[in-house]
Amino acid sequence: MAKQRVLISGAGVAGPTAGYWLTQAGFEVTIVERSPNLRSSGQNIDIRGHGLTVIERMGLEPKVRSVKTNEKGLRFVDAQNNCRAEFPVADGTGFTGEIEIMRGELAIILYEATKDQVLYIFGQWGAYFAVPSQPTDSGWARWYNAPSRRMALVRPDHNNVTRASLWIMGSGQKLQDAHGSDVYRQKALVQEVFADAGWETERLLRGMQEADDFYLQHIAQIKMDRWSRGRVVLVGDGAFCPTPISGMGTTVAIVGAYVLAGELISHSDDHLRAFDEYESKMRPFVAKAQKLTPGTPSVANPQTALGIKIMHLVLGMIAWTRLDRLVGGIGLFSPPATAMDLPVYDLTGLRHCPESSN
Repeated sequence: MAKQRVLISGAGVAGPTAGYWLTQAGFEVTIVERSPNLRSSGQNIDIRGHGLTVIERMGLEPKVRSVKTNEKGLRFVDAQNNCRAEFPVADGTGFTGEIEIMRGELAIILYEATKDQVLYIFGQWGAYFAVPSQPTDSGWARWYNAPSRRMALVRPDHNNVTRASLWIMGSGQKLQDAHGSDVYRQKALVQEVFADAGWETERLLRGMQEADDFYLQHIAQIKMDRWSRGRVVLVGDGAFCPTPISGMGTTVAIVGAYVLAGELISHSDDHLRAFDEYESKMRPFVAKAQKLTPGTPSVANPQTALGIKIMHLVLGMIAWTRLDRLVGGIGLFSPPATAMDLPVYDLTGLRHCPESSN
């Protein structure tokens, strides 16, 4: 049988993951990336449940754990930096995932694991960036809400910097127009929106102006009736982005790439059937990943100072009673990271193993 050839667009997380499994089965894989080199920047990402299982099966868990951020959990803080609610790491069922790692670190690990087998060809509403660490930064992520549905989140990195993101809801046409404009205009508009937000936002805005890894992103989900057409198939954010709010983006991308590769290996003589099986297995999992807590994201971004106080009171009660653990996690507290039977594939491509992992 002639060697099967696959062209993958995108050298982020899903692309190299799919490339890894396909090359293990003897496929000839080429990955094209529009950036001039590997994009090693980005913010914290979670690897949970089945996503971590796939990483384990790739033999990459030790490398991933060696560069994790060691985030202790999440604290909700007020304008004076007083902690109003605290949620420590809880075996992957809390705000902080089983493994927190910088997106760029994971991209490098996946690239290093595939570069010898895969041919890489490089071409040329949240705001994310890194700032120098300050004494108030620690191993805890800190979440601050300001009136008018504005939010700031700072998270630790193991490289002596702090990863910051600024979030806004209902910002009107200005930020909508800024999405496709140059980075200088984007920074100016974010500066304008957060100028009077309080807490440590003045420090974050100064850092934003100096940051060379800034990017502005419209927070949205991708929902498509079909992930394939002819000989082309989508995976990762391009197929089913669940948004950063879900805490499931990286996990779904890794699992989706693994399942797509596995089905192509199992049905190497019939790619259309492989695509159908991929959709059949992944659709229920993606639907659960994209199902956000009712009211999200509005409930986490109150309009008024009173609304913020009420949110802090509710979160404080949940944290104090440990309700998030007693009920096995609710909403954002427990993303559905194992909500499917994860197949085990035979890399020879001759058969599909009946064994599955829950």
